Amino acid sequence: AYRILTDYQYGSTETQLGDKHNIVITRRYNNFHLITRESTQQGGCSCTVETEYYAKKGISFDQQPAQFQLPKQTTTTFLDTSKPATEQRRVEITKTEFDLWGNPTKEENPDGSVVVTCWYASQGEENCPAEPNGFVRFMKQQKLIPAESAYTTPIRTCRFTYQRLGNTPYVVQEKKFFYRDDQLLSQQNLMSISDANDAEFGRIIAINEDMYELSDSGKQFTSTQHFTTQIQSGLLTQIAKFIGSDGVTSTVNHTHSAYTGLLYAKTDAQGITTHYQY
Repeated sequence: AYRILTDYQYGSTETQLGDKHNIVITRRYNNFHLITRESTQQGGCSCTVETEYYAKKGISFDQQPAQFQLPKQTTTTFLDTSKPATEQRRVEITKTEFDLWGNPTKEENPDGSVVVTCWYASQGEENCPAEPNGFVRFMKQQKLIPAESAYTTPIRTCRFTYQRLGNTPYVVQEKKFFYRDDQLLSQQNLMSISDANDAEFGRIIAINEDMYELSDSGKQFTSTQHFTTQIQSGLLTQIAKFIGSDGVTSTVNHTHSAYTGLLYAKTDAQGITTHYQY
């Protein structure tokens, strides 16, 4: 199907039998096996999702843009025929953009808000070493621009920095900064085990967070989370201890299977333990 240059489509129909109304789901795919339309109907209600991709019709596979399998626009239509004619239909449109590596760079949401994301270059930049395998995958900044309204709404921005783990080529997140417009609200410093000979190499062992007052950015409140890990009898237990800026502490534990990741037990800050069996 990848070699077909015409507007080839195929599909399927799924029917779920119910006591009063059946649920009928109709799906359509293009020649790249990407779902272009999915309609779910039950009685007089339906939800239809139509997806437009960056793939170009009539262009061979090797000439398609790098993002050809990624969605360009998604249109979701809700229909309820039981309501008055003027209230039966609602349409939501989401537009998305991606870079040549498939990373999302812009998303326009149905509510009018926009998310803009920037990425560090693969060869490295200030605050980010080179990616060991030459990929663009380290997020540099993500900005949430609110929809226009009668209210004054700030732009929310999150920025990231990265570092190498000790003397290895591996790169991990070092800091996160949170902004309200241009004002710094808080920052997180992440600490990881950097000894390549340690069995817990790369695991985060602490997160320090500084929060700043809106009226006085020079005044800050510091809290810390410490993480310790124990492995015994195929179970991995992580103990997280939180120390607030006022000195108050709390501890939570989670025990997972070291093989499957399934949660076996957790203890909350009040000391209540819940066990799980599978």
